[in-house]
Amino acid sequence: MGIKAETLLKIIQSLEKKYGTPQKPNIKIPIVDQIIIHFLSTQEKQEDIEKAYQSILKEFVDWNEIRVSHLREIQQVLQPFLKSQVSEKAHKIKDVLQQIFMLYNKIDLEALWEKDFSEIQKLAQQIPGLGQEFLLKFICYLYFQEDSPLASSFFRIGKRLSLWDENSNQTALKKNFIKEIGLEKFAHLKILLFIHGETQCLAKSYDCLNCPLCKICNRVQKDPSLQEENEEKMVQKSKKDSKELKIGTKKEKIKTKEKIQKNSNPIKDNEKMKISKRKKK
Repeated sequence: MGIKAETLLKIIQSLEKKYGTPQKPNIKIPIVDQIIIHFLSTQEKQEDIEKAYQSILKEFVDWNEIRVSHLREIQQVLQPFLKSQVSEKAHKIKDVLQQIFMLYNKIDLEALWEKDFSEIQKLAQQIPGLGQEFLLKFICYLYFQEDSPLASSFFRIGKRLSLWDENSNQTALKKNFIKEIGLEKFAHLKILLFIHGETQCLAKSYDCLNCPLCKICNRVQKDPSLQEENEEKMVQKSKKDSKELKIGTKKEKIKTKEKIQKNSNPIKDNEKMKISKRKKK
């Protein structure tokens, strides 16, 4: 295995410890369907969400029919399967479909698969209630596709880690990484770098002291002050862990002593001592 592959796998392992391992979806679900499922899922079991979703697909011709249907009709379809806030969910679905129609003049978002991820982020901002949770679910669908576009955060972090530069070709990068670590690990890399770039290693701000990649980050290595802060933080953490261990040990000793005192009975203990002395006589 080449050095680059080893570096990439090290990055994946470090980020998985912080964010978890991305899970590959079973099927590619249309974007509008993902949005509807997202709003159905609040406080519901997975099996009930699936039943409600399938019932909608069965009872209505398409999403546009639901958009123009009476609220009561949508609610009646959902009622047998959902346990929580059925009326609110029916209302939300109708509103969301109307918003999509107003934005795109149709209820079909499949063209967004081919767009830059910023278009999906823009959609999530325009529709209240989608937010970060939906984006994280969506990128798992998106980035497990071999031909999915790379997010700007992917390039930004890669530059900071000196994996590539601003002149790197997206197509060439994809082919090279798939060759080095395989399609599935490459999907993990895309997802994890996106999450890291949207939550910690931001475009205009950094949190290098809490970054799991600080040891291999070119920016940290070039900035002595950041290295010193990282070393100081590690020393403080070590002292804190040691102090907590001592406190924990001390508490255990106190608990053990209290337990012994609690279980002991002075009167019975005194009687036992008297009996023991009589036997010796």
